[in-house]
Amino acid sequence: MPEAIASSRNMRATGEPWLGDIPIDWELMPAKRLFREISIKNHPDETLLSATQEYGVVPRDILPDRVVMPTGNLESFKLVTSGDFVISLRSFQGGIEYSEYRGLVSPAYTVIRPTKKINRRFFAYLMKSYPFILDLNKAITGIRDGKNISYKEFEKLILPIPPRAEQDGIVAFLDERLADIDRYIAAKQRLIELLNEQKAAIINRAVTRGLDPDAPLKESGIEWLGEIPVEWKMKKIGYIAKVGNGSTPNRSETQYWSDGTFPWLNSSSVNQGIITLADQFVTQKALVECHLPIVEPNSVLVAITGQGKTRGTAALVTFETTINQHIAYISLNSETISSEYLFALLRGLYSHLRYISDGHGGTRGALTCDDLKKLKIPVPPINQQKKILLQINQTTAQVDKAITETDREIELMQELRTALIAEAVTGKLDVSNQR
Repeated sequence: MPEAIASSRNMRATGEPWLGDIPIDWELMPAKRLFREISIKNHPDETLLSATQEYGVVPRDILPDRVVMPTGNLESFKLVTSGDFVISLRSFQGGIEYSEYRGLVSPAYTVIRPTKKINRRFFAYLMKSYPFILDLNKAITGIRDGKNISYKEFEKLILPIPPRAEQDGIVAFLDERLADIDRYIAAKQRLIELLNEQKAAIINRAVTRGLDPDAPLKESGIEWLGEIPVEWKMKKIGYIAKVGNGSTPNRSETQYWSDGTFPWLNSSSVNQGIITLADQFVTQKALVECHLPIVEPNSVLVAITGQGKTRGTAALVTFETTINQHIAYISLNSETISSEYLFALLRGLYSHLRYISDGHGGTRGALTCDDLKKLKIPVPPINQQKKILLQINQTTAQVDKAITETDREIELMQELRTALIAEAVTGKLDVSNQR
């Protein structure tokens, strides 16, 4: 961590718990003296923008995931110009977003614009910093999911104002250092992708060809699969399991969610691999009135929609639950294959599931329950399944260890990134001694 500057510069108390001491030549100013609210409407032909926590305020059509586009009259949408800031319904989580684009944002958002000659990107860093977000939460009105922060509440916040030259220096310092950190994180994320590909290849080889390299083979009858050991059988999942999916009860109906006790999973749950806990729960009334399926313990789940890497990912759930419409469950009704083996098999067939979901090279972007029912899979004898699972676990243990260690390295660098921004924009770090 870079060396703090309290001992090398004169500091003064601010009286603001989130800010602490700041350099003596920094000013303090209410936000209303730096920013004013802008509400310009009736520009329906402008580019539609999204206020995102990861990318800031950007055109909707450049986002990596699909965004629901508004239909109908856009005259009520608010105009944003380059250099403006946007307070969104998620600012209580991720701070206030900065825009380098001109376009329209939701009428539910608050657009603010600097009234003084400042380095706007210094304030972009400040208003995304962890200490600022904590202070922002004190100004919140509304409910947990989508808290509204009005301009009247924002204008009361006290902001630190370094001399303009220091604002410029902090921005240059953070741009340089964060670029280095982001490159490091990207390289580590790529390493994890490669390790996961290695793991998938190990699993795929084991569940499609077995452990004995000299075993006699036969044609599977499936072009993408090729030959399989002669003892193995090809079976459609629909013949050996019940396949279905769920739904999402209306969030506005408190009778479906309030004090719910029955686990409900969404598609992000499959990224756990082995699912042992739920973090959302529905009521018995929701189960009955919304016709939610009861998914048995040791069922295999598959994410069937989504544009990210989640689609096609399989997981094994260890408890009774229900699910949303973006997940399919596979509950075995045959003793010819174990749940653990089916989970490993579908993990190994991830690339093929993605291929199916893309419409065999098209752009469909979804699996269906019918796709899964019709999917033919190679099934070894039960005794071989146990041996294959044991071998997979042993062989992939080192890969899993490397993934865990790399994840931890990424986490530490993300913590450093967060701390670096906070220290710089609150004056705890003298960037003139760091560059």
